[in-house]
Amino acid sequence: MTRPEPLEHVRQRVIDHLAEVIRGADRQRLLEVAGDVVARGEDWRAIGRHLREFPDAVARPGHPVPLAFVRLARALTAAGFPDVTPPACARCGRTTVALRAVTPEGRVCGRCYMQHHARACAGCGRTAPIVARGLCGPCYNADPATTKICAACGRRRRAAAKLPDGSYHCQHCYARPHHVCVTCGDNAPAHAQTDDGPVCRGCYRSPKRPCGRCGRIVRISKRAADGHPDLCNSCHQSPLAQCASCGRVRPCRYANTRKPICKTCAPVARAVCAGCSRTKQVHARWPMGPVCVTCYSRIRATPVPCTACGTPRPLIAVCNGNRICGPCVGVDLVYACQQCGRSGDLVEAGRCARCVLSERLTDLLTGPRGAVSPHLEPVRIALITSDRPRSLLPWLRHSATARLMASLAQANQPITHDALDALPPRPAVHNLRELLIVAGVLPARNEDLDRIPAWLTQLLADAPHHHRNLVSPFAHWHLLRRARRRARPDGAAPFVRSRIRRSLDILSWLDGHGLSLDQLTQEMLERWLAEGTTTRYNADAFIAWARSRRLIGDLRMPNRITTGPERFVKEDDRVADLRRCLAEAAIPLELRVAGILVLLFGLLASRVRQLRKSDVIDRAGTTMLIIDGHELHLPPRVAELVRQQRDSDEPLYRLNRLARTANPWLFPGRSTTRPIARSYLDHSLATHGIRILDNRNTARLALAAELPASVLAALTGTSIGNATQWTNWAKRDWTKYIAEHAAAGGQRRAERSTWRG
Repeated sequence: MTRPEPLEHVRQRVIDHLAEVIRGADRQRLLEVAGDVVARGEDWRAIGRHLREFPDAVARPGHPVPLAFVRLARALTAAGFPDVTPPACARCGRTTVALRAVTPEGRVCGRCYMQHHARACAGCGRTAPIVARGLCGPCYNADPATTKICAACGRRRRAAAKLPDGSYHCQHCYARPHHVCVTCGDNAPAHAQTDDGPVCRGCYRSPKRPCGRCGRIVRISKRAADGHPDLCNSCHQSPLAQCASCGRVRPCRYANTRKPICKTCAPVARAVCAGCSRTKQVHARWPMGPVCVTCYSRIRATPVPCTACGTPRPLIAVCNGNRICGPCVGVDLVYACQQCGRSGDLVEAGRCARCVLSERLTDLLTGPRGAVSPHLEPVRIALITSDRPRSLLPWLRHSATARLMASLAQANQPITHDALDALPPRPAVHNLRELLIVAGVLPARNEDLDRIPAWLTQLLADAPHHHRNLVSPFAHWHLLRRARRRARPDGAAPFVRSRIRRSLDILSWLDGHGLSLDQLTQEMLERWLAEGTTTRYNADAFIAWARSRRLIGDLRMPNRITTGPERFVKEDDRVADLRRCLAEAAIPLELRVAGILVLLFGLLASRVRQLRKSDVIDRAGTTMLIIDGHELHLPPRVAELVRQQRDSDEPLYRLNRLARTANPWLFPGRSTTRPIARSYLDHSLATHGIRILDNRNTARLALAAELPASVLAALTGTSIGNATQWTNWAKRDWTKYIAEHAAAGGQRRAERSTWRG
């Protein structure tokens, strides 16, 4: 008698064979996976004999297949090993069913085995699979020996459950036991029991296995049947049919029935939401009732102290008119993060958005040394502690700014303004700079002015050499130097950019006529001005600079031909828009306040956006607005709205809530480093029917008709020359008024002297 091969040798031979035919397989990992499903020595020997007879059985299982090899192949597939094909039912081709039965065709599932052994039913006489006592399935379910009277519906049916009082419930009336889903937290019947706990039908995801068409290890959408392999969601498509609801020929469910239905027309459960009282699709059923997806997300994302126990949790139940948490009504729904333990909105694997964000930020900002770069650690902390961590998750995935941060982390170099200025100007660089300033990595600076050097370099890249030699010193040593010396340099960037462009325009015009700058004459200058728009008069700074450097002769920029404003609205329309800003709550507060300052005082929108919260002061019961050092007293209703805007929280923009600045803007933009954009302000007010330029002209003209130029200049923050033009346009000559007032005063004094004498 031959002595059997030692079990250790058999096990080693099987593992060696698997490691040889499976690409990149680790022997220790193979042994762990196989040891979990193959325990008996006889099973190892059966697998060894099968592999000896069919060496390629891992990819093409032979016949007959040992049951132990079926379990091993499935375990290897579930563990993610490539090149493994689990054995399928010899009849229906499914790989997800138990293949315990053996037929001449091979191993088959239980359903196919019953069909293979079909015989005449003792009840109906049909040839069908026999369930028990010689009866087919329908006859067995209708047999009085197996049916009971349902205590709920009163019909005689097959019993599904026996109640404590001895009565029965049928399959239709039986209430399946509810479990708390470990993924969504719903209290519903469990569709499957996973290693983490029960999972409801909506959250259940089938295990991944190879798709029979594309070969990827993915979740299977269509199980193998009738000779067709397993198909993933990308490879499977429902059969085409004419939808019974919309009549279109589309992929439909129940395509082989009389009522196929497409995905669009498929019915969904609708009910009155317990959170918003609207009839909407039911996303979850809580103790408080059905809730829609909007209320479901809102309540989970905003845990508040429970009125019963005081613990901050999502309040999903109601008791005596008060909102309470799940445990207080006996439901274990706390939505607690598995990592930090805080209740709230869970976004991934039972973890909250802040924990997921922390993990992804750490992975993104980890440098070549395996740790987060110290230069970017303040950014990581600022983003993790932001008010809306969930909104940052898609931003990290899709933003070019996030990719730029990752590249800086890999470079592991000190981050400075100069290093960012060396990069090509683009929105991602600007956003990253603002983020670094908010996080405290870089010092704050005047972004509007400090972006100009990089913009100028890009602008002059294709310019002729002699243009660069003139425009570069003019921009750096004249325009930018003077702009930075201004008391309020915030609005100087458009002025500088316009002067630079006009200097290039006049140099290009001279090149087109074959002339150099020193050949420019007064006649040529005036002809160049006449050929273009009035913006060419912005070349006055370049002409003055070139004359002071003796690059041109004694040329003078002629006075600009100015015309009065042409865009106005009717006074009644301006008053109506002003009343809307004062009373209409549908308009956002920041737009109402900005519109009031323009409509009432004729302020420039560019000046309004530059206001800071410190410019609004309260003194002796009066609210005043500081405009270029002058105090502008506000009417009571206007003062109330301005104070609300000053004291309100900053908008919930992505970067705006990461930090607070020492002197924040009255109208903040997307970052604490910059105010609201002028284009956004104009467009938003226009959306509400308020034309900002037309109303500003009308308001300023009304003020100019009533006030001297000096008062108008102080009120609106404009220059005395501009204020004088407005008063002239309003047809009021205040110099004549002052002279007449002085003459009248002298005459009255003379009359009083005569009377006294």
